[in-house]
Amino acid sequence: MQYYPGSKQLMGRPGVPPMPSDEELFLGTPHLTVGDDEYFTIGSLAFALNRSAVTIRNWEDDGIIPKPTRRKAGDDKRDKRGRRRIYTRKQIMGLRRLAREEGILETNAYGAWKSIASTRFTERAKQLFEQLEKE
Repeated sequence: MQYYPGSKQLMGRPGVPPMPSDEELFLGTPHLTVGDDEYFTIGSLAFALNRSAVTIRNWEDDGIIPKPTRRKAGDDKRDKRGRRRIYTRKQIMGLRRLAREEGILETNAYGAWKSIASTRFTERAKQLFEQLEKE
């Protein structure tokens, strides 16, 4: 916890807990495990980036982040939600690192998000996914 210098007031927005560190971040139970790779849902990615799943879907549609490299059908025939976007732990943590470096992981003291257009986040996210595909 950080306080404003010379004050007992916590930094950040009142009532909003700070984002957990990468070491403290719990993505939940993997939705799918293939060999050593763990795949997580869009909800886990949204949590890691401090956004909603709707925002992540919009970012994909707008080309801000690459579409997932893997999708999985719903769990059973009764699941009408269709194909699931699933991301590897490396993709999620890589996007989180980029978001932190570009200053878009958290809002400012007034609750406003930094414009992604003013960063290199999109370019770097595409490079990240390309690099991870080669591994």
